[in-house]
Amino acid sequence: MIFQIKKTHPKYSSYRATGIPWLGEVPSGWEVKKLKNGFSFRKGKNSQIYTKEFIGDSQNQGDYPVYSGQTENQGIMGMVNNYEYDLEESIFVTTVGAKVMTPLVLSGKFSLSQNCALFFPKSEVLPKYFFYYLFPLFKQMKDDIPSDMQPSLRLSDLNKATALFPSPQEQTTIAHYLDKKTAILDQTIEAKQKQIELLKERRSSLINRAVTKGIDDGVEMKESGVEWIGEVPKGWEVLPLFSRIKEGAEKNIGNNEKNILSLSYGRIIRRDVETNFGLIPASFETYQIVKNGDIILRLTDLQNDKKSLRVGLVTETGIITSAYVCLKSTHLIISRYLYALLHSYDLEKVFYSLGGGVRQTMKFADLKRLPITIPSIQEQQKIVDYLDSKTQKIDETISLVKKSITLLQEYKTSLVSKVVTGKVKVIHSQ
Repeated sequence: MIFQIKKTHPKYSSYRATGIPWLGEVPSGWEVKKLKNGFSFRKGKNSQIYTKEFIGDSQNQGDYPVYSGQTENQGIMGMVNNYEYDLEESIFVTTVGAKVMTPLVLSGKFSLSQNCALFFPKSEVLPKYFFYYLFPLFKQMKDDIPSDMQPSLRLSDLNKATALFPSPQEQTTIAHYLDKKTAILDQTIEAKQKQIELLKERRSSLINRAVTKGIDDGVEMKESGVEWIGEVPKGWEVLPLFSRIKEGAEKNIGNNEKNILSLSYGRIIRRDVETNFGLIPASFETYQIVKNGDIILRLTDLQNDKKSLRVGLVTETGIITSAYVCLKSTHLIISRYLYALLHSYDLEKVFYSLGGGVRQTMKFADLKRLPITIPSIQEQQKIVDYLDSKTQKIDETISLVKKSITLLQEYKTSLVSKVVTGKVKVIHSQ
């Protein structure tokens, strides 16, 4: 059976006003009732908050606070033997956190934290149709939450929520259509995400090779004496970091510098303290002054966070927390070459193995003997120019792929919203 949006007559024969701005007009034959007419709601009971569990390996939905009988995990809680719920087909949603108001259809045995809610269907209700309906509903609910408040979902919100109730047959037709259509879109998005990962791997390999092997394939090589560096060009030196680098330590005494900077995803950005969340110091006198060409390393929380990029290149004068290490290059090494080298180390996760074991935090004293590969100043500049040219092309390709993913995601969101609210009519043919 092939489902499609009818192109010649994409709408239902007649519509009526709902009086609800975001819903507008809906098909005349659809009922407009409270969501609670189709479901009973219940919160999870377990006080333990599970943050690293998957809801079944095949669904791979990420960090939901759920423990499933399908997943064997001896981590936070050990094996759960007494499951709270034995579900047929119900809807699950988180009520707080990063995935708040992200619905999922569940079946099987589960234990859920108190930060979850379950929708138990009543008669003549197809959970999969309402799973799709919840996406535009929850978007509207999030939009109604003030920007300075963290989104959350309460049972009282669900009891007040309005839902559309097509006939059971129409619910099935819509759910089947969206299952097929969104599966195709998700596969396309996944393929593009894999393309981005491959481009990032290519970029990382390009940088690593340039700063440890050079850009001349015909040059004679020698052993570096460092296992994870391997061979380097014969004319290069391998020296400890402190031989070419100084530590920055200029404090912002008197609060003279006002440009507050932050390290975010490997980039040094300006920080807006008026709108950004996070801890703000009583005085920025404790911050350190950094200048164009300085390199910042965030060597905190090493045991718990092994994914973040920890190296950034400063491009303007400003201040940044003194919890970060600031490196200043000398006339014997170009700062942008040093940044490329340390960025390569960052991508290769070198910092996590320094000092005979992972430390929670490292200072310059812990880092100063880090071996660095040093070609001549002229070759450093050639490497910088080469990487600028090559990585720019890769970055532009990544940007284009990301934009196409965004467009696909927007189309998916729009499609689901239009179909579940009756703005277009789904038909099927044999």
